[in-house]
Amino acid sequence: MRLIIALLTVAAVGLTAFIGCGCPGTVYRVSSDVAYSPSRSAAAAPTPGLAAPPAITPPADSRVIAAQAGAAVKAGWADDNAQYNYYLGYLDRFAGTNALRFDAGGRIVFTVLDSQRRPMPNAQLSVRTAKGQQIATRTTYADGRAIFFPHEMSRLKDRTLVAEARRDGQVVRCEFDPAGPSSIELRFQHARPAVERVPLDIAFIIDTTGSMGDEIDKLKKTLGAIQFQVSQMTPAPDVRFGMVVYRDHGDAYVTRLTPFTGDGAAFAKRLAAVSADGGGDGPEDVQEALRVAACDLKWR
Repeated sequence: MRLIIALLTVAAVGLTAFIGCGCPGTVYRVSSDVAYSPSRSAAAAPTPGLAAPPAITPPADSRVIAAQAGAAVKAGWADDNAQYNYYLGYLDRFAGTNALRFDAGGRIVFTVLDSQRRPMPNAQLSVRTAKGQQIATRTTYADGRAIFFPHEMSRLKDRTLVAEARRDGQVVRCEFDPAGPSSIELRFQHARPAVERVPLDIAFIIDTTGSMGDEIDKLKKTLGAIQFQVSQMTPAPDVRFGMVVYRDHGDAYVTRLTPFTGDGAAFAKRLAAVSADGGGDGPEDVQEALRVAACDLKWR
């Protein structure tokens, strides 16, 4: 499982964490000045074909409650992918913005399952034309899903495409109409291999320009609570932490990467050494930081 937490400055909000988890486009916007509230998890009905994130419930363990009480960053969340139609409306409202254009309409969600209807992560999914031309590839995430946007191919005229999933030497495929159903299921005839400890990679992306000093200190104080709560999961996952820090062009660096490590104490020392400086002369290069996190970190 992959989890990205990005800390950056957002006007009138303060510290905001963008958490990407599960499948491309799934983003939880989390702000430090939004107190924990279970009711927020039911604020919007999920879009058919995409399950909403699990409801947040207060922990019963007094040690976890104590860890939360001592945490400097408190959070709520909003899932843009679970509110897909609202997201498309948002894109329409800001259509005049000078930004890279991408048509996110017509989204198709593939869900790859095993014989017992359990998600199949890390399956290799490809989309081809009826003549065999490959037009897209994906790797399914922890929930077995992968997302395809027909508009990735501007000249796509085919009304019949083929989706093919591969894993453990097995192949399953189906034909589909890109203008048809928005949710498609592919099911293998074998059970997925058992995993004793689920691998969980957590990456922090941190804006370290001068205005972020207070927020970085909050994160340092919160890391212990994050590590503790993850360690209380049952069964305990195989956790690694990594980090990308970033600033402006012209500062001491644009991005710096801390590779994933399973040594929590060693990662805490690396985080403790992070400081805020520079900035003030242009937008921070958050896009490059996200690219480094997605492409240069060695995810499992």
